[in-house]
Amino acid sequence: MPEFVRVCRLSEIPEGGLKGVKARGKEICVANIDGDAYAVGDVCPHLRGRLHDGRLDGTVIECKNHGARFDVTDGGICTWVTHPTWYKLLMDASFPGFLKRGVRRYPTRVEADDVYVEV
Repeated sequence: MPEFVRVCRLSEIPEGGLKGVKARGKEICVANIDGDAYAVGDVCPHLRGRLHDGRLDGTVIECKNHGARFDVTDGGICTWVTHPTWYKLLMDASFPGFLKRGVRRYPTRVEADDVYVEV
């Protein structure tokens, strides 16, 4: 049964920043957006890049490997592979729409400075 597990301190993550953590064997990316914590799976479903190594723009994480973008508030995919162009064309032709999926979102809560993720 899922329960909330402490994964880090919010103060460890700069405003607009990301941090990779592990909880109960799951790799999780925690984002600090305006003092709120959001958590999604840390592994890009495309080529398994670590999302916490990417860039956060508002509520959207961009995977550093090929530009796939995911919204941290719901885990939904915003943009599939974007670069290089030849690779985007190959991926668009190879992956049917249902395989272009988002990442898992984890419920979070912040108590004092501690971030808890439900896993």
